[in-house]
Amino acid sequence: MDFELLSRILADSWEQNSAGFHIVERATGARAEIVDFWAVVFTPSPSFLDRISHVIMGAWQAAVFVLFLSIPIVIACTVRIYCIFR
Repeated sequence: MDFELLSRILADSWEQNSAGFHIVERATGARAEIVDFWAVVFTPSPSFLDRISHVIMGAWQAAVFVLFLSIPIVIACTVRIYCIFR
């Protein structure tokens, strides 16, 4: 498993059940700062299989969306090239 996939899973888990942080008020607004990194990493949330399947399904959906957007473009270019060399 690569670092990017792990970081996405950790971020998704933290968004659902936040832990290991405190809120800091500033003039520009409030923000969350990490207090305990390991509490962030081991945030109580659904099983690892649920989290990784959520990330993988999202990636597949994004890839299919891009693929189906590009199919008409590829077909139009192919037809245009075929007509030019015909």
